[in-house]
Amino acid sequence: MRYTHDNWSVDLPDHWQVEQTDECLAMYDPDGVGVFQVSSYFKEDGDVTFSDLLEFAEVEDPEKTDLPFLKGVFKKMIEEGDTFFNWWLCCADHLVYATYICSTDDERVEGRVREEIIHSLRSHHG
Repeated sequence: MRYTHDNWSVDLPDHWQVEQTDECLAMYDPDGVGVFQVSSYFKEDGDVTFSDLLEFAEVEDPEKTDLPFLKGVFKKMIEEGDTFFNWWLCCADHLVYATYICSTDDERVEGRVREEIIHSLRSHHG
């Protein structure tokens, strides 16, 4: 199913659920092991640059990533038994921050679907 937010959209498996909070939108399989969270921001004075992404990310040595619809940086981090897959992406003046969080022991369980979801993410701007 294609989930459409005001500023972005993504393909999700039909059985996944979506919950909105003030900070982000969470997407997950009720019987799964992890959760995707997406939030987005707009730059007021021009397009989001690579330097903007690095400043927003505040992480050391992120990898460049070129997804089908968005470009940006990626960083995988492990903290206290959880793995965080983080993407800081942009299209024109739109910055999209996506993260997938799961137990480190389970990081491969939803690996295929995680990749399919992030590769389907697109901005409605630019």
